[in-house]
Amino acid sequence: MLAAELLDKLRALMASHDALNNFYNEWPHAASLQASLPVSGIVPKAAKVEWVKTITKCHIGNGYGNRGGVDVNADTYYQGYIAVFGEQEVIIFLQSFSDPAFTVDFARPQADARARALITSFKAKTRNVHVVRALDALLAQPPNLLRSATLVTKFKEALANLPKV
Repeated sequence: MLAAELLDKLRALMASHDALNNFYNEWPHAASLQASLPVSGIVPKAAKVEWVKTITKCHIGNGYGNRGGVDVNADTYYQGYIAVFGEQEVIIFLQSFSDPAFTVDFARPQADARARALITSFKAKTRNVHVVRALDALLAQPPNLLRSATLVTKFKEALANLPKV
Protein backbone atom coordinates (compact mmCIF):
# COMPACT_ATOMS: atom_id res chain seq x y z
CA MET A 1 0.00 0.00 0.00
CA LEU A 2 2.76 2.44 0.95
CA ALA A 3 4.71 1.77 -2.27
CA ALA A 4 1.59 2.29 -4.40
CA GLU A 5 0.83 5.59 -2.68
CA LEU A 6 4.41 6.75 -3.14
CA LEU A 7 4.41 5.73 -6.82
CA ASP A 8 1.20 7.69 -7.41
CA LYS A 9 2.75 10.77 -5.82
CA LEU A 10 5.97 10.37 -7.82
CA ARG A 11 3.98 10.17 -11.07
CA ALA A 12 2.02 13.30 -10.10
CA LEU A 13 5.28 15.08 -9.32
CA MET A 14 6.79 14.09 -12.67
CA ALA A 15 3.67 15.25 -14.51
CA SER A 16 3.87 18.57 -12.69
CA HIS A 17 7.59 18.88 -13.46
CA ASP A 18 6.98 18.28 -17.16
CA ALA A 19 4.01 20.67 -17.35
CA LEU A 20 4.00 24.40 -17.93
CA ASN A 21 4.38 26.58 -14.83
CA ASN A 22 6.23 23.88 -12.94
CA PHE A 23 7.80 26.70 -10.89
CA TYR A 24 4.42 27.25 -9.26
CA ASN A 25 2.95 23.76 -9.22
CA GLU A 26 5.81 21.38 -8.45
CA TRP A 27 6.70 22.09 -4.83
CA PRO A 28 3.44 20.86 -3.22
CA HIS A 29 4.02 17.48 -4.90
CA ALA A 30 7.62 17.38 -3.70
CA ALA A 31 6.53 18.25 -0.17
CA SER A 32 3.76 15.63 -0.12
CA LEU A 33 6.28 12.83 -0.69
CA GLN A 34 7.45 13.09 2.92
CA ALA A 35 4.06 11.96 4.19
CA SER A 36 4.29 8.79 2.09
CA LEU A 37 7.72 7.74 3.31
CA PRO A 38 7.87 5.09 6.04
CA VAL A 39 8.98 6.21 9.50
CA SER A 40 12.35 4.55 8.81
CA GLY A 41 12.82 6.86 5.82
CA ILE A 42 13.69 3.86 3.66
CA VAL A 43 11.90 3.93 0.32
CA PRO A 44 10.11 0.63 -0.41
CA LYS A 45 11.94 -1.52 -2.96
CA ALA A 46 8.94 -1.45 -5.33
CA ALA A 47 9.20 2.35 -5.59
CA LYS A 48 12.97 2.84 -5.34
CA VAL A 49 13.83 3.05 -9.06
CA GLU A 50 11.09 5.56 -9.78
CA TRP A 51 12.00 7.45 -6.58
CA VAL A 52 15.62 7.91 -7.65
CA LYS A 53 14.81 8.78 -11.26
CA THR A 54 12.09 11.29 -10.36
CA ILE A 55 13.93 13.03 -7.53
CA THR A 56 17.21 13.36 -9.45
CA LYS A 57 15.55 14.41 -12.71
CA CYS A 58 13.50 17.09 -10.96
CA HIS A 59 16.58 18.28 -9.03
CA ILE A 60 18.62 18.54 -12.24
CA GLY A 61 15.83 20.39 -14.04
CA ASN A 62 15.05 20.77 -17.71
CA GLY A 63 17.64 23.46 -18.43
CA TYR A 64 15.14 26.13 -19.47
CA GLY A 65 14.78 29.61 -18.05
CA ASN A 66 16.86 31.54 -15.59
CA ARG A 67 16.38 28.82 -12.95
CA GLY A 68 17.32 26.00 -15.30
CA GLY A 69 13.88 24.44 -15.10
CA VAL A 70 14.18 23.85 -11.37
CA ASP A 71 11.49 24.83 -8.87
CA VAL A 72 13.65 26.33 -6.12
CA ASN A 73 10.99 25.67 -3.45
CA ALA A 74 10.74 22.02 -4.47
CA ASP A 75 14.51 21.71 -4.80
CA THR A 76 14.85 22.12 -1.03
CA TYR A 77 12.94 18.85 -0.67
CA TYR A 78 14.93 17.16 -3.46
CA GLN A 79 18.20 18.08 -1.79
CA GLY A 80 16.95 16.57 1.48
CA TYR A 81 15.89 13.36 -0.24
CA ILE A 82 19.19 13.12 -2.15
CA ALA A 83 21.20 13.75 1.03
CA VAL A 84 20.16 10.34 2.38
CA PHE A 85 20.91 8.46 -0.85
CA GLY A 86 23.34 5.60 -0.42
CA GLU A 87 25.30 3.50 -2.86
CA GLN A 88 22.19 1.63 -4.00
CA GLU A 89 20.50 4.88 -5.09
CA VAL A 90 23.68 5.99 -6.88
CA ILE A 91 23.70 2.72 -8.81
CA ILE A 92 20.05 3.22 -9.82
CA PHE A 93 20.95 6.77 -10.91
CA LEU A 94 23.77 5.43 -13.09
CA GLN A 95 21.53 2.77 -14.62
CA SER A 96 18.97 5.47 -15.41
CA PHE A 97 21.25 6.87 -18.11
CA SER A 98 20.03 4.09 -20.41
CA ASP A 99 16.55 5.67 -20.31
CA PRO A 100 16.25 8.46 -22.92
CA ALA A 101 13.32 9.97 -21.00
CA PHE A 102 15.67 10.43 -18.03
CA THR A 103 18.48 12.09 -19.99
CA VAL A 104 16.42 14.08 -22.49
CA ASP A 105 17.21 17.46 -20.88
CA PHE A 106 20.89 16.85 -20.13
CA ALA A 107 22.03 18.43 -23.42
CA ARG A 108 21.15 21.91 -22.12
CA PRO A 109 24.00 23.73 -20.35
CA GLN A 110 22.18 24.44 -17.07
CA ALA A 111 20.89 20.88 -16.74
CA ASP A 112 24.32 19.52 -17.69
CA ALA A 113 25.99 21.63 -14.98
CA ARG A 114 23.50 20.53 -12.31
CA ALA A 115 23.83 16.87 -13.36
CA ARG A 116 27.62 17.09 -13.13
CA ALA A 117 27.42 18.67 -9.67
CA LEU A 118 25.14 15.83 -8.56
CA ILE A 119 27.45 13.20 -10.08
CA THR A 120 30.41 14.77 -8.27
CA SER A 121 28.52 14.71 -4.97
CA PHE A 122 27.69 11.02 -5.48
CA LYS A 123 31.40 10.14 -5.48
CA ALA A 124 31.41 10.72 -1.72
CA LYS A 125 28.63 8.15 -1.24
CA THR A 126 30.57 5.10 -2.39
CA ARG A 127 33.91 3.37 -2.25
CA ASN A 128 32.97 0.75 -4.85
CA VAL A 129 35.55 1.01 -7.64
CA HIS A 130 33.00 0.20 -10.38
CA VAL A 131 30.56 2.85 -9.18
CA VAL A 132 33.37 5.42 -9.01
CA ARG A 133 34.52 4.43 -12.52
CA ALA A 134 31.01 4.91 -13.87
CA LEU A 135 30.73 8.32 -12.17
CA ASP A 136 34.16 9.32 -13.52
CA ALA A 137 33.16 8.18 -17.03
CA LEU A 138 30.14 10.48 -16.85
CA LEU A 139 32.25 13.39 -15.67
CA ALA A 140 34.70 12.76 -18.53
CA GLN A 141 31.96 13.29 -21.09
CA PRO A 142 32.30 16.54 -23.08
CA PRO A 143 29.93 19.34 -22.02
CA ASN A 144 26.27 18.75 -22.85
CA LEU A 145 26.88 15.14 -23.93
CA LEU A 146 25.92 13.25 -20.76
CA ARG A 147 22.92 12.00 -22.64
CA SER A 148 25.09 9.85 -24.90
CA ALA A 149 27.21 8.34 -22.10
CA THR A 150 25.77 4.87 -22.73
CA LEU A 151 27.67 4.84 -26.04
CA VAL A 152 31.02 5.24 -24.28
CA THR A 153 32.92 1.99 -23.71
CA LYS A 154 34.28 2.96 -20.27
CA PHE A 155 30.79 3.80 -19.03
CA LYS A 156 29.30 0.61 -20.52
CA GLU A 157 31.99 -1.52 -18.89
CA ALA A 158 31.52 0.18 -15.52
CA LEU A 159 27.74 -0.32 -15.74
CA ALA A 160 28.21 -4.01 -16.55
CA ASN A 161 30.27 -4.44 -13.38
CA LEU A 162 27.96 -2.58 -10.99
CA PRO A 163 26.60 -4.49 -8.02
CA LYS A 164 23.02 -5.69 -8.38
CA VAL A 165 20.32 -3.63 -6.66
